[in-house]
Order: sequence, then structure tokens, then C-alpha cells
Amino acid sequence: MTCLELLSGKTPYSEISRDISVLRAIDKGELPNRPKTDATLDGLSDSVWLLLQKCWRIDPKSRLPISVVKDTLQQIRGRDLIGM
Repeated sequence: MTCLELLSGKTPYSEISRDISVLRAIDKGELPNRPKTDATLDGLSDSVWLLLQKCWRIDPKSRLPISVVKDTLQQIRGRDLIGM
């Protein structure tokens, strides 16, 4: 969620105005909406969004190990640098 906030400039669930409603959404397993701002320009590509969603899985055992997250970010970064 910290990565989402850094890349979008907004807090997760920012479209929900009441804290209790945010807690209910989290309790139901709802993930934050993908920002519709210029976050893509700041690095929130489709690949990064997919990676974040995998990191947010409810069951901790189904989340990616940090080594996979690191390797995936390096691959994404490499693709971005090649496309420049």
C-alpha cells in the first residue's frame, strides 16, 4: 500500500470518504481501486499494478516472496529502460 501511495500521490481507498467505510471494504477483502491519475507516468504501469495486487493477496502464504518481488521489479525496470 505504501508503494501505491508513493506512485499515485494518494492514500489507498482515497475515493472512500469515511474511515469506517474503508475498514468495511478491507474487511470484505476489497482492494483499492487503481488510480486514474497520472500515476502511470510516475511508474504505476500495468506490470507494477499486477505485482502490487499479488502482494496484497489475503492469504499470506499466497503472497509473493520478497525475492520474487525484487526480481520482478528489476525486470520491469529493465523493460522501462529499454523502452526509453
